[in-house]
Amino acid sequence: MAVEIKEKDGSTLYKSKNMIGYKTSYNGEIGYTIGNKWNTENAEDDDIGLCYDFKEENCQDLIDIILKMKESKADDYIPDPEYEIFKKKREAEEKTLWWKIKDKLTDISINITPFYWKLHGLFISRPIGSGKGAKKELVFKACHGFCFGPVTITW
Repeated sequence: MAVEIKEKDGSTLYKSKNMIGYKTSYNGEIGYTIGNKWNTENAEDDDIGLCYDFKEENCQDLIDIILKMKESKADDYIPDPEYEIFKKKREAEEKTLWWKIKDKLTDISINITPFYWKLHGLFISRPIGSGKGAKKELVFKACHGFCFGPVTITW
């Protein structure tokens, strides 16, 4: 197991193949960040993709879990029958002309935000609804467009 250690922007970076780690002191407590790289083709790119932060007191627990999982037999994946039916229906829908037209038209949007002015172009995000009922949340979708003052236009 070869771990490469290098200094980057005043921090020590620990790297082993596609995994990256940092050890940082936060107000007297030690914290760890372990993550994988987004761009695995570029060896010089050290941007973290998905990462997990934990305290020093949990470090040994994490090591124990990883070692136990490594020596244990893997469980077989059991597909959810309802999800498999949904997936087949979705794949059939996505092949229809109506779906392709709807997919293109859903990105067209004009939003006015009177209290949030900005000037931005090319790749932007627009708000979309997510969920139903009490669990409805506001999320954002990346798309093409521009912002000029309070008006955001996407396509």
